[in-house]
Amino acid sequence: MSEVLLIIASVVTAAFGQIFIKYSTNYKLLERNWIFYVLLSILSSTVSFAANLILFKNEEMSKISPILTAASIVVVVVASVVLFNDEMNIRKVLGVGFAVVSVILLARS
Repeated sequence: MSEVLLIIASVVTAAFGQIFIKYSTNYKLLERNWIFYVLLSILSSTVSFAANLILFKNEEMSKISPILTAASIVVVVVASVVLFNDEMNIRKVLGVGFAVVSVILLARS
């Protein structure tokens, strides 16, 4: 599997893990829907972890780790605005913008 596909898989599944945890907070502890979202979060996080294992084995950590972190920031911020109506302000826009720039620079290094 190519590096780009593994990065996408890692970032998207990590973001879904966080999104599912957020959804689980709408329910009482151990309620059926809470369990459902927590299990989806665990599954998503496990897939992300597996992709990370392959990436860290085959690529430079100094390149891959910051790419994964910055890309995850972008995906989670965008998802939180779209799905949870989180507020976007100039600082968040700048932060996401800098994260995008860092991913581009690191990917080309």
